[in-house]
Amino acid sequence: MEHIKIVCKNCNSELFVDWGTRLKDVAKMIATPDKKEPWLAAYVNNSIRELDYRICEPVTVKFIDITHFEGIRVYQRTLFMILHKAVHDLYPDNRFRIKHSLSKGFYCELEGITPSEEVAARVRERVDELIAQNIPIVRNKMLKEEAIEIYRQLGFEDKIALLNTRPRLYSDIYSMDDIVGYFYGALAPDSGYIHLFDIRRYYNGFYIAL
Repeated sequence: MEHIKIVCKNCNSELFVDWGTRLKDVAKMIATPDKKEPWLAAYVNNSIRELDYRICEPVTVKFIDITHFEGIRVYQRTLFMILHKAVHDLYPDNRFRIKHSLSKGFYCELEGITPSEEVAARVRERVDELIAQNIPIVRNKMLKEEAIEIYRQLGFEDKIALLNTRPRLYSDIYSMDDIVGYFYGALAPDSGYIHLFDIRRYYNGFYIAL
């Protein structure tokens, strides 16, 4: 089997891996006991890639975690996916919207639900359950028209509007169990990568703290 050379900036060394090795397997190779935060994604030749990315040619790799600005974004997007899944499980007939950012967090609303600490606690508990299940988050490339039809069936008109702003033939759609989502950027490979968050009642909705 062909072996490929990787220059890993995190450990300042060269590694040799099999053709098609995923980044998450390389991350395990350089893991150390003192590494507290998990790697969330990596720069491959200076382009951000998800940990499911397969290495098929010699590359330079730099893994990032939540202490890196782009790692924070990966963490946020992954948490948003899990939150949508949690709310869908608990309140399938109510739309969950992340409205805007706040200091060290985000403000969101659950349409048709009166905000309360009890609701926040239920969502938080469900998110914890989903995290414990390590549910895979899968990226699927499809024609933009196919993605729009999926969102139309789900009633996600805002997602359709977002897709229509991008002049591309294909779009990347993420799925986690029975939930699909469109994100402009990388996500972690599964729900188990999330471990720090909180959700509390705030104003007419809820505050997601990171």
